[in-house]
Amino acid sequence: MIPVPTVKAVDTLGAGDIFHGAFCAYIGAQDFPEALSSAAAIAAHSCQFLGTRAGLRALPPG
Repeated sequence: MIPVPTVKAVDTLGAGDIFHGAFCAYIGAQDFPEALSSAAAIAAHSCQFLGTRAGLRALPPG
């Protein structure tokens, strides 16, 4: 089971697309479960903001 972060969701629009893009970015450098976990963290982070791009300004480093 892969843990998914719990966040206060404001907007889930585009979360699947964000998850997919993040997974594609991570799979080249991480093993499959780690890439899924990393993508889930990015998608969960994006749900805390209104709109699909607002969360990009607040991404944690790394």
